Amino acid sequence: MQDHDFPWFWAVCLAGLFLWGYRSGFGSCDEYASDYSCSYLENRADYEVLYWRNLQEDNPEDERPIGRVVGLRACKDTAVRYSAAINERWEERAYICVLVKDGSYMEKHRLLN
Repeated sequence: MQDHDFPWFWAVCLAGLFLWGYRSGFGSCDEYASDYSCSYLENRADYEVLYWRNLQEDNPEDERPIGRVVGLRACKDTAVRYSAAINERWEERAYICVLVKDGSYMEKHRLLN
């Protein structure tokens, strides 16, 4: 490698590292107390949507997966639609979004805004 090529080499490496970090959600988000970036959590992360029927009864067996989505807004929207479909009054605590990465459950979140 010639001396004049060296800055370009590092620029390409840094750009690649940034792209990898962006795609993988690398970063942290204080708002959601997460190791992933806020943008990743809200817009690009894959979630399993879990819903608790009969929330007031506090029965863990009432928890069920109702879908897979991308992003926290889609997660909440899926839970709201499910609640309406089963004629149950909407309860904010009745759903949870479980972040799925490489086939494993990683973190649990709800849309904050």
